[in-house]
Amino acid sequence: MKPIAVTVLLVLLPSCATSYRPLVDPATIVDRGRYERDLSECAAIADQNVKRHQAATGAAGGALWGAGLGALLSWIFGGSAGTGAAAGAVVGGVGGAASGAGAAAGDYETIYRNCMLGRGWRVLR
Repeated sequence: MKPIAVTVLLVLLPSCATSYRPLVDPATIVDRGRYERDLSECAAIADQNVKRHQAATGAAGGALWGAGLGALLSWIFGGSAGTGAAAGAVVGGVGGAASGAGAAAGDYETIYRNCMLGRGWRVLR
């Protein structure tokens, strides 16, 4: 896999976490402007605190594990340890980024939901 493809994946994977939007009891929405402003601000707070950090951390950890495993497997099977480490780092980095993005999605939802609750909204889901 080319380095540019890995970079694209690392940039796009964290954006998967932003599909959540809290379900607020519609009967409690009296001021639509305040509601939309709170949604926007809480989404920004959750975004700043979670997704990029976790996906990057996952990618770095995955790349380290992948490089070590790739080098070990290449050594066992008689290949070049450097080539195995490079391939393992790419595969591990992508896998780690995906894992980090998945964890970020859960944390993103929690922060978003808690922010809305803290602002007085009745969040159903």
